[in-house]
Amino acid sequence: MVKKKKSSTPPTSQANSDSNRLFHEMKVEAARALAMDPQNVLALAQAIASTATGSDPEDELCELLTLTLDQARMAQESGQRFGTECLDAVSRHLAALSGKNALTLGGGIAITRCYVRAGVPVPEHLAPDEHTAMEAASSLSIGEDAHPEAAFATILDEVITAVGDDPSMLHQTFAEVLPGIPVVGRRMLCRLAATNPDWRFEPLACAWLLDPSEPVRSGAIEGLGDRLAAGILSAQALGRLAILKTWIVDKSVRRRLDTLVRHAIRSGIAPDQETVSPYRIVGCVSSPIDGAGAQSLAIALQKGRTRSIALILLKQEFGIKDAYIAPCASAASCNRFQVPVRMATSRRTICRQSWTSHWPTASRTTRTRHPA
Repeated sequence: MVKKKKSSTPPTSQANSDSNRLFHEMKVEAARALAMDPQNVLALAQAIASTATGSDPEDELCELLTLTLDQARMAQESGQRFGTECLDAVSRHLAALSGKNALTLGGGIAITRCYVRAGVPVPEHLAPDEHTAMEAASSLSIGEDAHPEAAFATILDEVITAVGDDPSMLHQTFAEVLPGIPVVGRRMLCRLAATNPDWRFEPLACAWLLDPSEPVRSGAIEGLGDRLAAGILSAQALGRLAILKTWIVDKSVRRRLDTLVRHAIRSGIAPDQETVSPYRIVGCVSSPIDGAGAQSLAIALQKGRTRSIALILLKQEFGIKDAYIAPCASAASCNRFQVPVRMATSRRTICRQSWTSHWPTASRTTRTRHPA
């Protein structure tokens, strides 16, 4: 008699997983219905945008707005009119609130975070006026001689404590905050962050040189110059900057970067070219392009006995929408990641051979949206 193999997943854990998935699906359906009713979305956005200084908006409200914006974005990308109408209505309403000085610093940052997590471009008018922002920033400082720079320094310390040692998470955290800060404050914060002696801010400053926001790029190059003047610019960072020069489109930033690199070399810092350990690609599957122009890639990687899976989401008229690498405990675990993609392709493997390839060792390449 053959004994039936017991499931490795406890019944309680499976039940909790099913409940969580069902609850999430219900929230997504509610968000889609909300996106079809712009008036209620405007009320939701206003409740978050008017959050008092020093207070945090309710997480449930922010999650609901994020899901609603996400549903509106996907509807817009699929050519459904209600998606565009919803996003335009929210943008106009936030612009009106900003014009009436009814958009607080905390509320603007919270709204910005919702936009970024939903993968929707952040409206330019989300940041409050400079006077309001500086007053709010000063209120965060300690002591009678409060100054915005001291407040921003306090914010940086809090960010370091909250994020941990992952530079990509640090980049994502700032991406959710910076668009909600006025231009002057944004540049100041980026410069202070780039100057911070903590090692995690150095690669962040290098990445900011490619940011689409001019204040972010300017603050980063100024901060890197401050690092050089303070003698804390590493050879590794100089090597990255030498490579980044060819990628930078902004001529002003490129000229300033050339000057920075020359001064660094004259000061005795030799560029350190990072070596990337080779990964062996042991499998690759691709889904067909769906109706929304999206395509998924799953790439199985191996280095020695270490296995990983690289998952990439491509989107027409966007490029790489999402990309990250997840470690796998075994070959079977790696295959499980590829099953959804294989099912979409009728188990058609487009590549099943081994060769050596250089693959980034970072756990996340880019992150424009947070998966559910």
